[in-house]
Amino acid sequence: MYGVPFNLIYSWIYQYSTTNQKGYRVVEMKQSSTSKLKSLEQKVKQLEQLLGQKQIQIEFLEKMIEIAESELKIDIKKKPFTPRSTGSGSNAKN
Repeated sequence: MYGVPFNLIYSWIYQYSTTNQKGYRVVEMKQSSTSKLKSLEQKVKQLEQLLGQKQIQIEFLEKMIEIAESELKIDIKKKPFTPRSTGSGSNAKN
């Protein structure tokens, strides 16, 4: 695919691999690796598109919260270390 000689690839495999030893040949079909690469590139493209959509949603929701806070004059965003609300009613029996 990149024009690297096979003997150089195998010498790298034998030099840096902890599982492959000399005398064993690792064979990967060119068509198999090409289709695998295309599949992975397509998956990356899909994930990048999904990430972009989610980022737009986040920015939209943050803007909506900002507008609601300014118009309603209340703090909507949860602040860290704020005590939890006890709710409107009590479940304890008297």
